[in-house]
Amino acid sequence: MKIEIDLQEILRDEYGDKESLAESIHRQITETLTANLKKGIEERINSEIATLINEQIKAVVANQMPSLAEDLMNAEYLEVDKWGDQGREKTTVRKELVKEIHKQMTYKPDQYSSNRNTFTKAVDAAVEEHVKGFKKAYDQAMVELFQKEAFEYAVNKMSEKLGLTVAKR
Repeated sequence: MKIEIDLQEILRDEYGDKESLAESIHRQITETLTANLKKGIEERINSEIATLINEQIKAVVANQMPSLAEDLMNAEYLEVDKWGDQGREKTTVRKELVKEIHKQMTYKPDQYSSNRNTFTKAVDAAVEEHVKGFKKAYDQAMVELFQKEAFEYAVNKMSEKLGLTVAKR
């Protein structure tokens, strides 16, 4: 089996013009290098522009955010209930935040942990921690007292059996 490749057919373009093998290689290398350089330059430009934009956005946010947050906290609005009825009194986010903090700062124990507010959970956790510490100290004191009394009892019983007199401490 013999395979022949006619480079004349491969090296012709769509118009029938021929180019030499050296010209074809030169053209392909040039096209590849150009495409790679173009892609690299575009990526670098996009990266630098993105960095500059991010820096500018951070600067603007840092300058504008305190006053914007203050304005939002003090802006008055009418509350709307779940049916769309407006309230009669104007309120602010600051007033509602303070009201909600006061509401959450009440101790409301409940049978279900999911119904307890954060304040209740924090108080319960603090009490539980103190009770654990007290229980540990109490248990240790009881063990020491038991050991002391058990040794005294054992010494007294042994002394009685042996007929010895032991001086009381």
